[in-house]
Amino acid sequence: MMNSQLFLKWIIGFVLVISIVVPNFADDVVPVLIWGGTNSGKLNSNPFEKISQTDLKDVVEKKLGESQPAVLVFVKTNFCTEDLTQHSKSLARLKQYKSFEYIPAVDSPLTIFKTLPYTNQSMEEELESVSEGQLVITEVTDLDSVAKTFDLIKKSTPHLVAALTGNYCSYRSERGKRAAEMVASNNTDVFLIETQRLLFYADHTPTLKINDSDPIDLGNVITNVTETGDATAASPLIVKMEFNAGNESAQYKATFDFEINVETTGYYTLRRVNMSRDDEFVANLEIRPAIYWANNFSYHCAQHTKFVNKTHGITLSFENLQLQMDTKIFGDTYDCVGFTSIPIWSAMFVTAIITIITLWGILMIMDIRTMDRFDDPKGKTITISATD
Repeated sequence: MMNSQLFLKWIIGFVLVISIVVPNFADDVVPVLIWGGTNSGKLNSNPFEKISQTDLKDVVEKKLGESQPAVLVFVKTNFCTEDLTQHSKSLARLKQYKSFEYIPAVDSPLTIFKTLPYTNQSMEEELESVSEGQLVITEVTDLDSVAKTFDLIKKSTPHLVAALTGNYCSYRSERGKRAAEMVASNNTDVFLIETQRLLFYADHTPTLKINDSDPIDLGNVITNVTETGDATAASPLIVKMEFNAGNESAQYKATFDFEINVETTGYYTLRRVNMSRDDEFVANLEIRPAIYWANNFSYHCAQHTKFVNKTHGITLSFENLQLQMDTKIFGDTYDCVGFTSIPIWSAMFVTAIITIITLWGILMIMDIRTMDRFDDPKGKTITISATD
């Protein structure tokens, strides 16, 4: 009897754990933005917890009120909080509406909008207008167009409530998997720096080589990374990183100041790193050609990135370097390998060989001489009469 009760308690506990853990990692948990209208349905939500469909329904009903204003729902198939970060500039225009509401995590929010008591519901790809008492669901691929579309529709429909959400989020589960793999492997060699403006990553901690000595693995930074400046030509952004360097007999503090500025409008440039030893300036380490990348893009180089000072024989190296300004996640990359990469050179070489072989074959075909006579000069002349 006692064993059966323990077994029953174990089953109940297992079901409760599954019911709590599984929804937290469900792929259909997506953020929701709601704005427009005159009523406020503010929800004091915890950004680290998932909001139930019931809470979201209460927010939506408060915003709609007793009337049925026009409702426009933008749906992005794969929609995560990372998308909001990447398109924060264009979506910031929506905050001008007093009833703007951001809910970071809701389970299948699109179901709530579809179950609203609107008899006139439709799903449209090419949106032209939304009338009073109508609920329109439209699919969107470019989040930068959401604010523009809303402003355009609002000109003809003043009482308009809009929402932005998605069907699922495919990033969250993949990020959780990668995080679990990193914890399991306990990989401390990865070098990741995140400041207020700079995101800096390398597959391995930096190495420092001075003259003919063996390279020194600097490890991770020993203090918090600091930054000063505005990343402009007049005031470069200086990102200071401090490391323990040297060997077992002689240790010292190595400080590297990364200078990032704007030499060309719309492009960030990293040309030099200033090295100091125990707070005394040593040398400027330069990289040629300079590292540059466009705004809202990241710089990436799978090769070894080296900052060098030939006079002092100093080399600072990074492996698989990637960096970007003003973001929490990396976007599209500017790669250090130009257009003529190894695969492209190989393709061009193979194409050239095939072209030469083809031209040689055409010339050989053109050189063929066919017979222009078919009679035997020693035999009887072939004659064809008119009657034949």
